[in-house]
Formats: sequence, structure tokens, C-alpha cells
Amino acid sequence: MTRRDHAQKQADAWEAEALDPSTATRARATLGGVLAAWLAHLDARVREGQMAAGTRHCYGVKASALVTVLEHGGDPKAERVPLPLAAVTVDTVRRHTAARTAAGIAAHTIHKELVALRSALRLARERGELDRDPVEIVPHYRPRYVPRDRHLSTEEIASLLAHLPKARAAWVAFALATGAERGAVERARRADVQSDRRKVEIRGTKNAARARVVEIVFAWQRSLITFALAHADGRDGMLFSPWSGVGCALSRACETLKIAHASPNDLRRTTCHMLLASGVAQAHAGAFLGHTSSQMVARVYGRLSAREVGAHLAAAAEHNDALAVTVPT
Repeated sequence: MTRRDHAQKQADAWEAEALDPSTATRARATLGGVLAAWLAHLDARVREGQMAAGTRHCYGVKASALVTVLEHGGDPKAERVPLPLAAVTVDTVRRHTAARTAAGIAAHTIHKELVALRSALRLARERGELDRDPVEIVPHYRPRYVPRDRHLSTEEIASLLAHLPKARAAWVAFALATGAERGAVERARRADVQSDRRKVEIRGTKNAARARVVEIVFAWQRSLITFALAHADGRDGMLFSPWSGVGCALSRACETLKIAHASPNDLRRTTCHMLLASGVAQAHAGAFLGHTSSQMVARVYGRLSAREVGAHLAAAAEHNDALAVTVPT
């Protein structure tokens, strides 16, 4: 290209910008910048009470994964090379998906990352940074969802509580007794537990149903709450001191005990399993956990083993076996 051609191209670009200012806006936009603007938008929603802080944190993790793969080449320590938004295409999304799959990332996690990208691109389009439909760039990616079914047995609970330092075991005991999610456990205060230990206020924030009061009615709940109150190490009214590495600590403890890995969310699943095994209906177990419906309990949290189902049927037959069916001779 000659100098004259280059000058003409620049002049044409300036003319196009003068006629349509959004052209310059689109030219300056980068993927990282768009994701940062989207996260700032979510921060505003958190301040206005329209989104839980935990949800915003999760979206931040997804956005970070996108930037790491597409602007750092997969290495967060590598030099960042801004990716122009105009260059983001379906092939870009396929490259991200392939890289994350090769890294062993679960398909469900990749799906959430692409949902985050599509949402950020929608905002970019509203801001004039994108002139295409985000769905054309990020097609729907729907992997088969295989829910985790990990829950701890009563023997595993006893081993875990005995292995962990008393203050951390108290954290686990409270989570198991109440079904509180990680954030709600971290926000728990001593005053949230009634003096007779029959009710506990749960400071959930994910949705309106997560802020709730749960009943402590079963013997296993009462023993766990008693243990939690006796060994909790929080100060200034808080029940527990901060435990930022709870996930890693639980993983290490399970490895030492030679039991299957258990996450903080597996503790909630364990609570639900124990409620169902104690005879609580799915709808009531869902409400106890702060779900807005019993669907999550049916699909994810509350699957009983054949042995446990058989025990329930036997107990039901013992208390009510009045029905009769006439069969031919």
C-alpha cells in the first residue's frame, strides 16, 4: 500500500467516524473491556439489591476464565493481548470451548462461562460497542447436566468432625444442621440461634427464599448445633471466624480420611439427604434449604438409595396397611 493509499484509507475512516460516531466506539472496544464494563454493571445491581453478591462473584470467576483463555493465551501470568471485540466470532467461542475442555473443565462450567459472555455482549450491543446479535457469536451450548449426588454418611460426618480442628468442625456442624450455604454460614451470628436452640435464622442472600428461619427438630440436628455453639470461634457477635479456604481444607481432610471428596455444597446435599431419610417430604426439604420449588431437591439434592427407599416403605406399611386389593382366585 502506497502512502497515498494509506492516507486515503485513514481519511475514509475519519469520514466514517464523523458520519457515524458509533464506528469509533466499536473500533475501540475489546473483549476484556466489555467484560469489565459488564461486571461493573453487575456491581451496580448488587448495590441496588437486584443481585446477590455471591452471584456477582461467580460471574467474575467466569469472566476471568474468558479473559485468561482469549487474551492471555491460557496463562494468566502471560502478557495480555487485548482482543478487539470486532474480532470475536463463533470461531473465538469454539477456541475457548476447546481450550477449556482440553484443560479438563466440566462442560457445565464451560456452559456458564458462555452464558456470561453472551450476557456481556448484549450489554455491549446496548452501549453501541457491538453491531451483531450476540447469539450469532455465542450459540447455545447445552451440555447434558449430570448433577452431583455426593452426600456424607453419618460415619463420614463423625470422622470429618473428629479430624478437623474444633472451630472448623463447628463450621461444618452448623452447615449440616441448618442446610445453610457457605455465604450464609460465614454471615451467621450467635444471636441467630434461639436460646432454646429450636430455631436458627439463616442469612441467605441468593434469593428471597434464602433468608429464612429453620427449625431444629431432629436429634441429629440438635447434636450438631450444640457442638457448633460449643466450639465456634467467632468474635464481636459473629459465630465463626473467616474461613476462606474451606473448600481446599475439606478436600484435604477427605483425602486424609480416605473418603470421597466433599465440597461445602455437598454439606447442603447431605442435610437434604438426612431430612428426606428422616421422613421429611421433598417440598418441605426444599423450603428448608431455601429453594423456591422442590425441583432442585428432586433433581440434585434428594436422591435416596434403594435401601433407604425400602426402609421408608416398610415404615409406612407398619403404620398404615389398611388398603386392600381384590385379586382373582
